[in-house]
Amino acid sequence: MLKILIIVIICLAVLLSLIAIFLPNIERTLVYWPNRTVHQTPDEFGINYQTLELQSSDGTKLVAWVIPHESSDNKVNADKPWLIYFHGNASNISYHLSYTTRLAEELQVNLLLAEYRGFFKSEGKAFEKGIVQDARRYYDYLIEQGVAPKNIILYGFSLGSGIATDLASKVDIAALILEAPYTSVPEAAQAAYGPWLPTGLIRNRYASIKKIASIDAPLFIAHGEQDQTIPFELGQKLFAAGVEPKVFRPFRGGHTTLLEGEHPEITSEMRQFLRQNGVEIVP
Repeated sequence: MLKILIIVIICLAVLLSLIAIFLPNIERTLVYWPNRTVHQTPDEFGINYQTLELQSSDGTKLVAWVIPHESSDNKVNADKPWLIYFHGNASNISYHLSYTTRLAEELQVNLLLAEYRGFFKSEGKAFEKGIVQDARRYYDYLIEQGVAPKNIILYGFSLGSGIATDLASKVDIAALILEAPYTSVPEAAQAAYGPWLPTGLIRNRYASIKKIASIDAPLFIAHGEQDQTIPFELGQKLFAAGVEPKVFRPFRGGHTTLLEGEHPEITSEMRQFLRQNGVEIVP
């Protein structure tokens, strides 16, 4: 009996050691799907843009795109609103340009398409601590160019919602817009893979639910009722934890419905929301 117990303990110790060794890489492949393909460029839509190269706080090279509003004369215009867009986990800034550029045009804002380390042409490997540093670097860049916090809007889609929420909890902004957001990666993972998942071992947590109440900027959340990737209920739960002024906009559709061009009226509602809350959007 004692021998059997010793064997069981040894097997468990070996298993736990293997989990400790391989789990971080397994987790990274589940949370991040780095894509380096150049799918489209803004000039294919007849839109002028600039390639922005920065260094994150740890020296990692970041490559993003800046699309000034047509009235900005292709320069950083500190007097007009800027929108920093944080994409999901399985694309890069060259995807969904038809949506992001239309979004910027409808909202009448300058657009900074933020790219994460390990994605597109940015260097390094994706992990939470590094990516939130990257997000802060993009914000600081606009501040360095003379853009006031009251003119900076953060927009996060899917994975990007956690990144945008983290940044909004640390800096002053004009507004926070979240599309298909989650409460935390562990909770989203349990919803996807089952409640048995040992979430205590997950390192990339993006715990928006712990940060959203500290954000006093206007909050707009849009979430598809048929979202099969991030459950609609998680968006509702995050919204409930946020503070006023806030709007929750449910819509009929799934995870990428808005990216695919459906429900364009929601963009108009975002614009109205921003204007009602003091962001100087041209009528």
